[in-house]
Amino acid sequence: MKPGAMWPVAIVTVLAVTVAANVVLIVAANDPKASVVESDYYRKAVAFDSTMAERSADLKLGWRMEARLGLPSAEGTKLEARLLDANGLPLDGAIVQVVAVHNLDAGRPVSGPLVGVGDGRYVAMLPLAHTGRWELRLAVQ
Repeated sequence: MKPGAMWPVAIVTVLAVTVAANVVLIVAANDPKASVVESDYYRKAVAFDSTMAERSADLKLGWRMEARLGLPSAEGTKLEARLLDANGLPLDGAIVQVVAVHNLDAGRPVSGPLVGVGDGRYVAMLPLAHTGRWELRLAVQ
């Protein structure tokens, strides 16, 4: 093959690689599981100032919540949380809700109430489909 004949092959190869890379990117970008938008993000953004004021008031209360996920089983995964006041004393009688989000499946969060069992402890059985790290969003009233 002549030295000058390689240029057309190189140009076609570069163009073919570029087209293949673009096809891969288009398929990945259109995968519904590839990205997840925070639900109701606009309302949350508009209410940001009031959310920060509420968070500041919550910090002044000094309440703490320690949460722990158990091992998965056929019945689900046990979530146990303990709610303590500023002095480290248990808080009973609260209404506790959880939203659990896994980064591999953020489009399908798992939510539910926790039931108080005394001594500031609240439990729930959650149908968690994945092992690994979960983001637990706990709301206490």
